[in-house]
Amino acid sequence: MKEMLVAPVSRTSIILGKIFGGAVTASIQGIILLAVAGVMGAFTPTHFLVLGVVASIGVMLLLATGFVGLGVAIGSTLNDFHAFQLLSTFVIWPLFMLSGVFFPIDAVPQPLQVAMLFDPMFYGVELLRWCLLGAGTPLLGPLGWLISLGVLVSFNMIMIGVGTFLFSRAQV
Repeated sequence: MKEMLVAPVSRTSIILGKIFGGAVTASIQGIILLAVAGVMGAFTPTHFLVLGVVASIGVMLLLATGFVGLGVAIGSTLNDFHAFQLLSTFVIWPLFMLSGVFFPIDAVPQPLQVAMLFDPMFYGVELLRWCLLGAGTPLLGPLGWLISLGVLVSFNMIMIGVGTFLFSRAQV
């Protein structure tokens, strides 16, 4: 971190490189999982699936960019690496559990549904469902993909902005 802070490059370019590099790494991991799922027969091959897979790669990049930005925002305010691991786990784990990956939003009690609607990862999972399966949760309606895309883009802009701002204020 200290090496990055004293580099003769603007902090904005450093942090944007860090965010987009992390997003590409996470997306490559997602592509590998998607390929393994395809080999195991999770998808029926169609022409729409090819478009859906390409779109899902974009969704993975979008989702990863926002959460790497969140990690940078958290990391920029902390000095201890162990505190970063603890705090990021404390933040990310509930978001992951409420994302709808393990259970659909329609199958949970009303208070959990409300909590899931405030989770940006839920909208990423919904958008991936729209890309790969052609449908999402009925709760969001027929334009659920558009709502999910809007939430993800907004989340990205906020997290990149906050992460860049906090990193630019970090002290050596």
